[in-house]
Amino acid sequence: MTLSLSTANGNRGRRWNLVVHGMLKRGVYKPVRTKYSRLAAATAAFLASGFFHEWLLSVVLYPDYDSVGEDCAPPACFQPGYGRNTLFFVWNAGLIGIEYAFTGAAIFKLLKKHLPPVIISLLVTSTALPVAHWFTNDYVRTDFFHDGQMGWPIIIRLDE
Repeated sequence: MTLSLSTANGNRGRRWNLVVHGMLKRGVYKPVRTKYSRLAAATAAFLASGFFHEWLLSVVLYPDYDSVGEDCAPPACFQPGYGRNTLFFVWNAGLIGIEYAFTGAAIFKLLKKHLPPVIISLLVTSTALPVAHWFTNDYVRTDFFHDGQMGWPIIIRLDE
């Protein structure tokens, strides 16, 4: 994937998860948009995404005390920090609101005109970095990425 983000909202759904983007657009954004503003509809979609991720954490990271006992310790038994995922998505909805409010500001037009696309992409991405731990913390603390790597293609040198 090339770095080509030019706005906070620009490629979020089109690049990350097309299935979820389509479901949120049809199931949340469009129905809310028929009665409310773009910002209200976007905020509702981000909230729905946050709630979905909270539910997903409770399913994926469910502590199975029946099979491991009450004294189970992380990462095997981990209680998710509920609310952080939703806060992360609310933060991003706020960024979209700022984008809607100031998209025509001269400074942003000037930056877009004079900075290379890769720099614009890095600036846009950096708006989520201060709170990225709200989203990734539970996954990191449970070794989700370590265990999940088995599902990713692995490249192994054959000449060993």
